Amino acid sequence: MNDEFLYGNIKKVDLHGMSREEALSLMLHEVFFADNSLDGIEFIHGYHGGRVLKDLVRKEFVSDRIEKRVFVDASRTVYKLKKQ
Repeated sequence: MNDEFLYGNIKKVDLHGMSREEALSLMLHEVFFADNSLDGIEFIHGYHGGRVLKDLVRKEFVSDRIEKRVFVDASRTVYKLKKQ
């Protein structure tokens, strides 16, 4: 099944290979500057290379723009965004 069908208009952002600081910076940018036409952002964080990025995306990152976190599978998380 198509992710767009499930989550609406989403932007996919791949964090593989980034340090925690690089990923955090990119996440802040993507969430803060997300266009109102987007329903959400899918962060591809992986899980085989350790838990740093997965924990950042799923547990540590906080923003008023996030309405809901959807754990798609072990390597992907979607943030459903609030409309501004």
